[in-house]
Amino acid sequence: LKAVDRGKEAVAAAQEGVKRLPRSGLAHLVLAACYDAQQDFANEARALEEAMKVDPRNPRVLGARRKFLESQPGDQAALLYEIERVLAEVAPQNLQAQVWWMKRQVERKEYEGAARTLTQIVALLPHVPEGAAKYVKTAQAGLARG
Repeated sequence: LKAVDRGKEAVAAAQEGVKRLPRSGLAHLVLAACYDAQQDFANEARALEEAMKVDPRNPRVLGARRKFLESQPGDQAALLYEIERVLAEVAPQNLQAQVWWMKRQVERKEYEGAARTLTQIVALLPHVPEGAAKYVKTAQAGLARG
């Protein structure tokens, strides 16, 4: 519906979905996407917060909340840290989630944890290209030194 400029109908349909499935994080996520398409960011934020309340360990909900926070002004580092921590935990095979988490760990100087996350990242890769292998080793050594 949003593709044919029927955003208000899409929002109404998504609100009905939330009414029918109030404990579904994905229903709230659909509503948030409809608000985003309407550039109604205040209601998008509320829908995402509600999605987090009802389904706090859903990778899609976490990813959408993360994306939203990244686009917001101000310091979102504390919220992003917690979201990325949980996302890395619930999606251990998701390379992007692990990379985001390692970045946050390094920002907080949590080098021991970042080294473990880097090991997990390398294990996820089917093959580390020759050109990248030296950077991985350099990162591992740097994290070990702190």
